[in-house]
Amino acid sequence: MAWQQAWRLFYGVTLFAGMVAVWWSWSLPAGKKIVWLLGFSAVSLVIALILAWFRYRTAPHYNRRKIKQLGPRQPMSADEFYQMFYSQSQLPKEVVLELLKEVAESIEVPPTLLRPEDRFSAEMADDAAWGPDGGLAEVTFAAERREKRLGVAVDLSKIQTLDDYIRAFSYIGASRDEG
Repeated sequence: MAWQQAWRLFYGVTLFAGMVAVWWSWSLPAGKKIVWLLGFSAVSLVIALILAWFRYRTAPHYNRRKIKQLGPRQPMSADEFYQMFYSQSQLPKEVVLELLKEVAESIEVPPTLLRPEDRFSAEMADDAAWGPDGGLAEVTFAAERREKRLGVAVDLSKIQTLDDYIRAFSYIGASRDEG
């Protein structure tokens, strides 16, 4: 949404500045008028390219094949996810949503499509779309980084679903906050 607003602002400012440039350039001699308009066009193009490059670098990149493998699902906002699956669990909302995002980024799918019952051995299983490791090496690396940061050891072999992952690390994070 913010990018749409940024592009609209860029287009609006460019259009306004273009009209001012054309109006102002009428008083210039023909040779300077062309140079002025070409210079304005070049600056506008450079700004547009910089915005496009920055948008590309900061936008999440999802793998369409991985999304297709999850099957048809209705997207669910982070708040809906927490309310539907974890509101009665006493797990901190911030931690649950952080863990959801961590797994989603690791496997390159939108967090809005993941569900607690998603199994790392089925819905997120090894297949050609996920690469030779099933795409789960990134999840394992994220879990190991989290273990190291929290100073704990979690038996990752017992984590079979997204829910297992969220609960294992939420309980640890919650107990750390209390202690």
